[in-house]
Amino acid sequence: MASVYKKGKTWTAKVVVKQPDGTKKAYTKNGLRTKSAAQAAGAELELSKKNKTIDTVNRSDNFFEYYEMWFTTYKENTLSPSTIKLYEFTGRLIHKNLNKPIQQITRSEFQTFLNDYGATRSRTAIKKVRSHITQALMSAIDDGITTNDFTARTTLIYGNKGKPASLKFWNKQDVDKVVNNLKLSPENLSDVMIYTALQTGARFSEVAGLSPSSLDYENNTITINKNWNEKIQKFTPTKNEQSNRTIKVSEKLLSLLQTLKPSKEHLFVSQITKRPPSSTSVNKRLKTLSTISEVHELTYHGLRHTHASMLLSESILIQYISERLGHENTTITLQTYAHLLSEKREKEENKAIAFFNNL
Repeated sequence: MASVYKKGKTWTAKVVVKQPDGTKKAYTKNGLRTKSAAQAAGAELELSKKNKTIDTVNRSDNFFEYYEMWFTTYKENTLSPSTIKLYEFTGRLIHKNLNKPIQQITRSEFQTFLNDYGATRSRTAIKKVRSHITQALMSAIDDGITTNDFTARTTLIYGNKGKPASLKFWNKQDVDKVVNNLKLSPENLSDVMIYTALQTGARFSEVAGLSPSSLDYENNTITINKNWNEKIQKFTPTKNEQSNRTIKVSEKLLSLLQTLKPSKEHLFVSQITKRPPSSTSVNKRLKTLSTISEVHELTYHGLRHTHASMLLSESILIQYISERLGHENTTITLQTYAHLLSEKREKEENKAIAFFNNL
């Protein structure tokens, strides 16, 4: 039976078809004005599914329709809820600005869109939007729907420098204040998850995805090999192959985690929902902690940056930090923490000059 649901101001109809290899593929009709129109489209999809002509349905050359199909089929069930929202936001931008046949979208038109959208946004924001659009377009090219790469050699234009780098993480002094206000007990799972991120640099979905079997008390390690997708309430693969990692952790952290009351599948289990706490509830707790600790606010992802910044401040090798964070390569680590490395370079330069002045 086709599912019908509202996305923004329009309706969508979707059916899911099991493929010969056992995977599932979604087919959608998007941008429908009314629920009844979506129901009618759903009936057409069901008929095409029954007649085994469904593969011709999604070969629309309309870029918005293709993006919605691509996202639903290839992305939605592999991403965290926060990342899903980013892709959905890009979809709304496409619907408003690029809702036309792919062949009709020119490079200059796309560049104008980037210029207009980026005028009041940060480089990070406009880079994500272009990345989402490029991924979908490359898929359309692979599917033989178009050969028109209108994103080629376009430039990122942005007018907002974004949040200062110093506000994206806490320094050691800030961390000490927050840790002093944490209630580290099995009854306060949000606080324990916050402490775990500070100690490991793991993403929220990775921490929520920990199982009792993830902990090795003999070797003092935690193995990260899956995510918890709170939207679909299922375990999913990690972000990439490098995200599967085993990291050394402190005995203090392992001793704390050993006091929890896990289930067979979940290390962090709410006694009410029988599932890990939501990212919303943990971020809400972080906001409260920031206030009572008198430090600037961070989201849970900011704890990951905090972990990395503390390691960099201790002159830990960038290669080890990259492995510990599960980055695909050291280039990503260097790009992400360029501001911190720049500060450290200046200190190292001063040390070098002081040494040579004493020769």
